[in-house]
Amino acid sequence: METVTIDISRALREQFIDHFAGVATEEGFLLHNHLVTGTLQDLSFGGKATVLSFKYGIEQAFIFSSVNPVNSESILLNVNLSASEMAKEINGETVVSSVRNDSAMVYYPENTKVRHRLNRGERGENIIIQLHADFLKTFFSEHEIARYLRASSYYSLWLSVHQEQLIRQLFIVENKLQSFTKLSAFLETFFKALDKRIDGLAALKVSDDDVARIRISLETHAANGKLFTVKVSELAKAAGMSTTKFNHAFRLLYDRSPKQFLMKVKMDLALEKLKNGTDSIANLSYEIGYADPTKFTRAFKKYFGYAPNKIKNQKGK
Repeated sequence: METVTIDISRALREQFIDHFAGVATEEGFLLHNHLVTGTLQDLSFGGKATVLSFKYGIEQAFIFSSVNPVNSESILLNVNLSASEMAKEINGETVVSSVRNDSAMVYYPENTKVRHRLNRGERGENIIIQLHADFLKTFFSEHEIARYLRASSYYSLWLSVHQEQLIRQLFIVENKLQSFTKLSAFLETFFKALDKRIDGLAALKVSDDDVARIRISLETHAANGKLFTVKVSELAKAAGMSTTKFNHAFRLLYDRSPKQFLMKVKMDLALEKLKNGTDSIANLSYEIGYADPTKFTRAFKKYFGYAPNKIKNQKGK
């Protein structure tokens, strides 16, 4: 299978244009070759900060690989604005990213290798932000910049509604100064969240191995189809932690408690299956861990603001 590789330490726009046969238009670039059909827009600030809007449809399956080398003096932030999930392998660890989940924003420091397969027919939208150390000097001290560049791990974070609004406005404002203002506001919220994550995990004495075990615990239960019925204590045990430490570390990693995370997983699946009409409400409630369909209906209504039979009724019309 063909592999496309992006070097994060080099100019991104030119690499996308070369790989996907970009042709200049008034609004950016039209991408069209045997692999991808889509569009690319870009903003550059002094050559030290670049923002790309990459909207694509996959014509032929291929491996998309990106590398941020040691001493690149650059970091990259990938924001997945697609509702569909995308599985990536980051330094050998699988991360599932979607605008609706905890990994909508993925931060790549130096010495990061990313690899994922894009399948024919997939469509998506990503905002890619490349920041050089010289750009970061506008906002941070040398010590802070070194901390961001040489972080021991990648980090994945939730994308808030406010952050999503800022990121979507980058390419629709009237001029570049307004775009810079939006980007600065977005980066301020991002780095605050990143600092909280790094400092919080350090204060809790949560190691990189602990973080990996938490993620592996979730992925293992998900692969076994048990993520809808598992208890938090069971996840903690699988991660080799006390329930208290697991709860604290989990909240720092995912910006919500394990219970809130598991509720989101359940309700997202329930909503998807109801829209597809693949299950009765009773069968669906049992599938996601509710012994009583009435309790599922009550939980669903509390979460979404309407009862599940509203979707069923709409499907029947």
